[in-house]
Amino acid sequence: MARECTSSGSGRWYIWLLVVAILIGVSHTLLYRDCSVEDSYIAFKYIDNWYRGNGFTYNVGEPVEGYSNFLWLVFIGAGRVLKISEAARWLGGLVGWLPGESGDVLCARILGTIIFALIILIGATMVRRQFGTGAGAGAALLLALSFPLSFYSVTGLETGFFTLLLTVTVFRYLDNRCRIDPMTVLLLHLVAVSRVEGVLYFFPFFGYDLFSAGKWHRRHTLSLAVFSVLGLGFISWRWWYFGSVLPQVFFARFPLNDPTVKLPWILRGFDDMVLFIRSTGGILGGLLILCSLGSKMFRRRVGFLLWVIAAGLVFQKFAGGDFMLGARYLIPVLPCYLACLLGAVSRVVDRLSKDAMFTCPLGNVKLPLIVTLAVIWGIFQFSQTVEFLAYPMRYPNFLMHSRTLRTTARWLKERYDKNTVLSCWRFGAVGYVSGLKIRDLEGIVVRDTGRNRFRRALGLEPGIERERPAPDLILEPFSTDIHLEEKEVSRYDNRYRLIHLFPIAEGVTWRLLEIVPGEKQ
Repeated sequence: MARECTSSGSGRWYIWLLVVAILIGVSHTLLYRDCSVEDSYIAFKYIDNWYRGNGFTYNVGEPVEGYSNFLWLVFIGAGRVLKISEAARWLGGLVGWLPGESGDVLCARILGTIIFALIILIGATMVRRQFGTGAGAGAALLLALSFPLSFYSVTGLETGFFTLLLTVTVFRYLDNRCRIDPMTVLLLHLVAVSRVEGVLYFFPFFGYDLFSAGKWHRRHTLSLAVFSVLGLGFISWRWWYFGSVLPQVFFARFPLNDPTVKLPWILRGFDDMVLFIRSTGGILGGLLILCSLGSKMFRRRVGFLLWVIAAGLVFQKFAGGDFMLGARYLIPVLPCYLACLLGAVSRVVDRLSKDAMFTCPLGNVKLPLIVTLAVIWGIFQFSQTVEFLAYPMRYPNFLMHSRTLRTTARWLKERYDKNTVLSCWRFGAVGYVSGLKIRDLEGIVVRDTGRNRFRRALGLEPGIERERPAPDLILEPFSTDIHLEEKEVSRYDNRYRLIHLFPIAEGVTWRLLEIVPGEKQ
């Protein structure tokens, strides 16, 4: 692919702008030092059990693949082994991260900050190689000011890590003239084991090369064989260790034929698509890309990137939204989308600079013009950060829930021993901090519950569940069918009495119930 030659002057400006963008990005992540995503504690619990010699388990003795981010789990686990987690405690105190947070959480924050800086660096370099210095500098600033990307990079989840792997793979593929090779396949395998939907991204890489070549080559056979062997190796290990080809989250969270569960997720998925487009240029940005496709040169440069974006949209369509901020499932394709968008802007500037109507040669001010547009655009993106921090009660799941559930877990840890069984819905932070055994209602870390939920959604008879004793404690949110003034209720064919009330967020209260020994309903 053609690359724009730049003068040494614009090259120096680009380097300075890139350094500034990385500094802005790192500073941006520090704004979320009090935030964490509750689901991230599921992986931290697996890491803790693995480090203590209990294997990849959430509840000791019951191996269930309740995580969806294997490679991220291994990455943070390596931080525990290499003592990075201990160093993270010291550094966390310097920058004002949450006091009392574990080394794993702080390690994830530090590594996430480094990953975010690398996304800015690699994403901007990729855009610069395809569309010139101005587009690269604009990409660096837009990535640095992106609210969802910076937020999810440092709040415990694998989103930033997955985005970095996918961006590196795209960069490698474009640098190899859109030809798939063993190195690209190896990177694609890492993408596939870092998120459950990662395997989908193999198809745009393989398919675009095959489509462009027009016929089957030896490299296609080799690439398909390498990816299949690596994939079968991982699946074989999963079957040997967990007794399943698919991860438990597939059974627990994607019941295909249950409209009461699936329809809201699909509708939220469409909302996330709209949010993603709106926050990255809106309809105007999309039209700009579509209009630019009339250029053969532009179409050749962005064709593959559009295939990658399509893979992200396909997953969003079938999986739906996950009710988290900022269209989380589409964040990994953000660098690709920004590349298309800034490439289209660069092309428009080039066309206008050649138009006889303009007496000013726009080509001479292309870099500052695109950077100025990117800054204006970036300020709009950053306004989402300001809103998030200024009005925390609008986002209870990301601020109040996670924070107060950790406080609730510490309360439980002080009063109950580790063999106590707790039944609850949002169990990540509670299970990790309290150390109690968890029976989650979705069945993410309880094999039989999740699989039977899936079977019922398909209209099949549920399988035989492993016999389990009734949980000792129940932590449940207030809802219309729960009355807080009730002192005793019936659950799991046992009587439970009210022990404590936990205000989780404004208008949200959870209650703790304790089993009444020897009294069955």
